[in-house]
Amino acid sequence: MKKYIIYILAAWSCGATACYKDKGNYVYHVPPAPVITNLDTVYQATVGDSLVIQPSVAIDEPAPRLGLHWKITVPEQLTALEFQGPALRTVFGLNPTRYYARLTITDSTNGMKYFYDFAIDGKTVFASGTTVLSEEAGVTELSFIKPDGTILPRIYGAINDGETLPAGPMQVV
Repeated sequence: MKKYIIYILAAWSCGATACYKDKGNYVYHVPPAPVITNLDTVYQATVGDSLVIQPSVAIDEPAPRLGLHWKITVPEQLTALEFQGPALRTVFGLNPTRYYARLTITDSTNGMKYFYDFAIDGKTVFASGTTVLSEEAGVTELSFIKPDGTILPRIYGAINDGETLPAGPMQVV
């Protein structure tokens, strides 16, 4: 038992003498974080249209080398879409739902990474507007009026490969 006490005291004395010169007076230089402007928290994206997100990045340090990495999480595919560059430019081809995304800014001079989270609300052109059920020459037609007043006529047949609705329309359910 005395051997164990001697070993413990020897290990403790080695540790105490190893830290003797450490005075704890360190000088830290915290690098400045980049300032992001023109980056919203939620973006609206229509399926089939272009999605462009182009924030402005500024930093108070001489000539930093910043890399921008974009990541959109797609849970229904169990994957993520990733993009590189100063802007996120893509044709939005995901399902109409909310997707969470992250912009990662990497300063290659010191290896610091900065994270900015945002969301993308995917929607279709039919998300806002008026649906019209009508009868044209004895054929039931379904049309859609967009908020800007443009009309998408005969959409049921266009969506369903020329299939027609039953005659005598009464209501849209």
